Amino acid sequence: MTRSRCAGISVFQRSSISVFQHFSVSAFHTRWCLALSALLFASVARAHDPYEITSTANLFSNRTELDIEMEYRTARLLAGLGWTINTNVTQADEFATMLPKLNEAAGAFFDVTAGRNAFPARETNVTLGVENHVKIHLVYPPAGDRPLRFVADGLKPLANEGPYGSSLIVLDRVRQKVLAQSVLFAATPVAEVPARSRDDVAASNQVTSASPPIVLTNFPAAGKPTEAKGVSQGKKSVLPLAFIGCGLFVAGLIFFGMRRNRK
Repeated sequence: MTRSRCAGISVFQRSSISVFQHFSVSAFHTRWCLALSALLFASVARAHDPYEITSTANLFSNRTELDIEMEYRTARLLAGLGWTINTNVTQADEFATMLPKLNEAAGAFFDVTAGRNAFPARETNVTLGVENHVKIHLVYPPAGDRPLRFVADGLKPLANEGPYGSSLIVLDRVRQKVLAQSVLFAATPVAEVPARSRDDVAASNQVTSASPPIVLTNFPAAGKPTEAKGVSQGKKSVLPLAFIGCGLFVAGLIFFGMRRNRK
């Protein structure tokens, strides 16, 4: 009788310890999952800065293209509609109404000169894209090897509306090189690209692809403009992917650990 009682107590103690360990591990796993989820959501939230405008200039042999992307509310400000939204009008109808003014603002968003000469766009196309973004596509004459100067005049009317800024990446598609990477604000709206030397063609033949573009995730406060640096920004753009990869790896370890504990 004594042995059976002792055995019963021993089994009960082992089962109690097992249950306690199971709940402790489960609580530990839950805390890890919550922490990882918060980290991943934070990185995603930073990737959608409402004050961010992205611009990419592509230099081809027969033309120059400039692509600008912004949120819909930013486009409304450029078209002079302000912050008040008319809920009785659909977004598609409102976009069609403000399209003429938006085309005018799009053509003047960047004042571009090539070799100190005026460099006006010969084509302007504004479309409403996915995720409530407005895309502007401008086509210019070929720039050749002349120096280029970009002045983001379109940021001036936005200066009092928030810390708006625009990234600018200039890519030489002929030589497959990144010519410039800048972050522009109303206070510092100028980006300059030096003239390209024809001697660079032979050296650039070894380059197989252009460097990845900058991904801006968080603009500083207005009045404190900064300029992006290619190496550091390139590293920062990889961080969200690294966080996601680490999160999936740890989640896999947690999943297999819980299955092992249940066995």
